Amino acid sequence: MWKIYCGDRPRSIAIQSTIGRLKRSFNANDERIWIGDVEYIDFREWEPDNRFFNINTPNTLKAFFLKWHYFKYENEIRAVINKAYNKHRADKGILVKIDLTELINCIYVSPVSSHEDEQAIKAILDDHGYSIPICRSVLGVSLYM
Repeated sequence: MWKIYCGDRPRSIAIQSTIGRLKRSFNANDERIWIGDVEYIDFREWEPDNRFFNINTPNTLKAFFLKWHYFKYENEIRAVINKAYNKHRADKGILVKIDLTELINCIYVSPVSSHEDEQAIKAILDDHGYSIPICRSVLGVSLYM
C-alpha cells in the first residue's frame, strides 16, 4: 500500500476510519451528503440501466460513484455534496465542516518515516487540541529493508 500511494516518499501518512465514523463526522455540517460505494466499471462497455433516480428525475450523482475497473483494488467509498442546482463557482472548492476527532480513529505513519516525522505530526495535533493516536505501520516493512 505504501509503495502504491506514496512511492519512495518516507514522509507519508494514512488515516484509519470507518464508514460509521465518516457519517458521524458530517453531523457538524448542514449540507446533505450522499455516501456510497464506488462502482468499478469498464466505461467502454457500460450502459446505464436507468438514468433516473425515481420517476423522471435525472440521476446527477451516479457519475460521481463510477470509476474505471482498473482501480477495483482501492475498494473506495465516496462522499458527495450535490451543488448542481445551486449557484456555486466551479473554480472554488466546497468547505465541508467535519468533526476530525469523530472521523479519525488512528493516524498511521509510513514504516520508513523518521521518529522526528512522527513527533512533528504529534506536535501539529497538540497545537490544534487533537488527541488522536499515531501508530507506525508495519505493513510492507520487508519491502523497504
